Amino acid sequence: MRGALLVGLVLRIAAALGGYGPFASDDYRYVLAPAWRWLTQPAAAYGSVIRSPLLARAVWGLFELGEALGLRDPAWLVRFAYVGLGLWSLTAIPGVHRLTRRRLGDNAAMWAAYLTAASALMPRIATRALIEVVAIPFLVWGLVLVDEARTVASAQPRAKDERVLAHLALQGGILLGLATLVRFQLGLVLLCAAVILVWPPRGVGGRPWAWRALLAFGIGAAVALPLQALLDISIDRLPLATPWSYVTFNFHGAAQFGTSPWYTYLLQLVVYTAPPATLVLARPLTRSLQRHVLVSVTLVAFILFHSLIGHKEDRFLFPVLPLLFVGLGAALAETWSGARWQRFGARFFVVVNALALIGLTLSDGQRNLTTPLREVARAGKPTRLVTVGWRDLPTMYLGRDVTGVRVQDAAALLEHVSRAAAPTHILWRHAPEPVVAEQLRVRGVLCDAGEAFAGDVGDRLLVALNAHRNARRLPTTLVRCQATVNRENHRR
Repeated sequence: MRGALLVGLVLRIAAALGGYGPFASDDYRYVLAPAWRWLTQPAAAYGSVIRSPLLARAVWGLFELGEALGLRDPAWLVRFAYVGLGLWSLTAIPGVHRLTRRRLGDNAAMWAAYLTAASALMPRIATRALIEVVAIPFLVWGLVLVDEARTVASAQPRAKDERVLAHLALQGGILLGLATLVRFQLGLVLLCAAVILVWPPRGVGGRPWAWRALLAFGIGAAVALPLQALLDISIDRLPLATPWSYVTFNFHGAAQFGTSPWYTYLLQLVVYTAPPATLVLARPLTRSLQRHVLVSVTLVAFILFHSLIGHKEDRFLFPVLPLLFVGLGAALAETWSGARWQRFGARFFVVVNALALIGLTLSDGQRNLTTPLREVARAGKPTRLVTVGWRDLPTMYLGRDVTGVRVQDAAALLEHVSRAAAPTHILWRHAPEPVVAEQLRVRGVLCDAGEAFAGDVGDRLLVALNAHRNARRLPTTLVRCQATVNRENHRR
């Protein structure tokens, strides 16, 4: 297990220091951007009524610590925060090991721990500002305690220690309540854990202990309610207004962001098993999940619930990946030393995972945006940036010394240039038409041909697979400009 922790630590530091871009637009807009703004405006309002500012405030604290240590470059502040998030994620590794070992054995637990440490996606997503991943340690350790409580409950009446059972249930409820506080959808896991906790273990008759365990679990889980209420009050909302608004919005408005087929997450799970290794791993994976009822019920319920919802994003399944690793770890333990064709499938999975791990750990999403913005920030003063065609940008990468203006299209750009100071840089969402450069020259602004900035290999692959859904990752063009000597005459 120490080996898994060491591997996880090295990979997470590499992923954190190797890149500073956000994973997606939401984690920038609702975590990194407000955390950056609070460095100079601590009382600024949080920009979403349906989301909790909890993670954003935590990242703000990491930014404050980074600045106290002498970091000023926003890219390095982000890296510092990513290291902190990666270190937090390490606490899930021993939790997964413990959750697996009790039901599936030491070998399966070792595999599950290494999957949590080094499954291809884990180092990268564990070092990004994703509430789905930040909730994982609470989730895993909460399930560990519920599983241990269930083990106590399965003892014979004389050996059963109901006080220990109640303490374990209480602690498990607290941790699963905190997981739900971070990621509201994990309330579904909390409900499943409550049912499994009091379900009569095989061969045990009578359940006089069940109501006491359920009461302790409920009291522990309820701790999250006053915490959420206090958090809402601190940002001038009604108590519990945020989760209520979030649930209401997702029932009525989430589909506006796009819908996907019901089987989307099933295909995603298949990808995690590295086809065609899936053919080898499927049966032992199913058997292992049948042996671990707590993990299998919560995993299936979470996937089924999200499959029934129209709007789907890959990251929605991230919180329960460690539960998949519990079963997958047991499957790999069985096939690694099984028949020849099983060994081949297990080794194929490891090789594919290792190759994907290298690419994903060293990747840095949205470089098509962050790299040109950093180029502008390094250009020196005075710097005036005009962005064309963007609804929003990760402007924190510009630092605090760059002034920027956003316009909708080329016509709006020309109108702006005609009445305002000449831009030093223009960032186009797409490559500008050659005629625009001529029209700028007529207005006294001479611009170069521009430099294209594409995303990394991962972003390019996403664009190739679905350019419409990943339009934000398309190449951008940065144009450098300067005012000509006749600009003042033109403006007169």
